Amino acid sequence: MAFWEKIWSLLGFRKSGWKKSEDEAKIRDAVFSETSDWNAEETSRTPTAVEVAFQERLKEEEPKTAGVRKILASKKSLKECLSVPSTVSPSSVSGKGVSPVKLIVGLGNPGAQYVGTRHNIGYEVLAELGRRYGVGRPKSKFQGELLEASLSGQKVLLLSPVTYMNRSGSSVRPCVDFYRIAVEDILILCDDVSLPAGKIRLRAQGSSGGQKGLGDVIRVLGTDKVARLRVGVGEKPPGWDLADYVLSKFSKEDRAVMDAAVKEATDAAALWVTSGIERSMDRYN
Repeated sequence: MAFWEKIWSLLGFRKSGWKKSEDEAKIRDAVFSETSDWNAEETSRTPTAVEVAFQERLKEEEPKTAGVRKILASKKSLKECLSVPSTVSPSSVSGKGVSPVKLIVGLGNPGAQYVGTRHNIGYEVLAELGRRYGVGRPKSKFQGELLEASLSGQKVLLLSPVTYMNRSGSSVRPCVDFYRIAVEDILILCDDVSLPAGKIRLRAQGSSGGQKGLGDVIRVLGTDKVARLRVGVGEKPPGWDLADYVLSKFSKEDRAVMDAAVKEATDAAALWVTSGIERSMDRYN
């Protein structure tokens, strides 16, 4: 039984819509008082990530009073009922390591002042994916904007963290936990100052290369074995501060180059969904 299914079974939830109730507070208190010690021990699965995922699922379920009484009266710790891996891994999802959904994350900074800046190229690629393949409207979830997409029958989640770049992992981890996404089914889109403007490069794993958002995702997931698609934004000119450079906008000439790069990166991300990282690297690197 999947992680969340065990919780809902223990709490006695039923899948028949949701209405606000004072029982919500009782359930929350019961769950987190039972799991506080467990969360402290499992440092890679932070209480914040658990709480965010719990809140999201609670919105979709209707708690029964009987379920509240059951957990409040129970002397059995949730820790004994659950089996959660300490890090994200293929085996955390299924024996074959395949998720029913893939996740593409576009990194950037929220706010009008950052639109069109070098640091937001990940947002731009994700937006193009949404225009091509998105289904419905984006929703505010997991400290980000989440849009469902479909590529050749594969369900894909498009996530734009709104935590600001350096805290991107705090948006990614709850989403990964909630949907039980295997690490090989995650792709991060980000800028790269070490690549020429417009050049794209895919990698299956590795260090962050100094990209703060990617670095935070790696730190929070507890693994560097996560695929990434870097879009070159050009090397920092002499005398520039790096932070100022990545938060600056493209010249008119570079903007035309970057528009083409966004389309190519979108094609590469779509190929990753349908054919995997190796095929995408062979085609676009």
